[in-house]
Amino acid sequence: MAGNVGGVKSPSARRFLWQAWEIKPYWLSSYWALCCIRAARRADRLVWTAPDWGPQTDGVQVRLRPTKRLWQTGETPTFKLDLRNQGKRLFAFDACEPIQPDRVAVDGRWYYRRRDETRQAKVRPLAPGVELADLVLIVPASMALPLGPGRHTIQIALDLEDLTVLSNPVGIEIADPPARDAAGDG
Repeated sequence: MAGNVGGVKSPSARRFLWQAWEIKPYWLSSYWALCCIRAARRADRLVWTAPDWGPQTDGVQVRLRPTKRLWQTGETPTFKLDLRNQGKRLFAFDACEPIQPDRVAVDGRWYYRRRDETRQAKVRPLAPGVELADLVLIVPASMALPLGPGRHTIQIALDLEDLTVLSNPVGIEIADPPARDAAGDG
């Protein structure tokens, strides 16, 4: 299968494998490649299994979950977002749904929302010990994410006051467009 290196399908894992292959001397290459393939497969499985919380920033964490794993070409992926505050500080959170992230990473490359895309929002407090679950998140079309057919790793960044909170990486797949019938193209 094209684009499938050693059973590893995510682009970031494949890039890691190729970089690792070029660094090692020839006599270590095969052993090193096998070790890298195993590590990349483990990382690939983590993105495609049940989502865990992202890293904690001042007690605040974000968990991103795709509403489905397989999307059609041209369809805008949507996600569920969980936000919790395990710290001691009160935060103001823009609770206007659907939530639009400030930054989105696709396969390790970050894309930014335009600053002129502000909208009126209701601000809710995110107090210590509070968890907001199942918030709807969509990526603005103006971000023009390169979501071509294949598997992609998505991660978001939210700005809460003076903090930037990263989500966990999640995997989605964009289906190949349906094949056109040569007789029907006439």
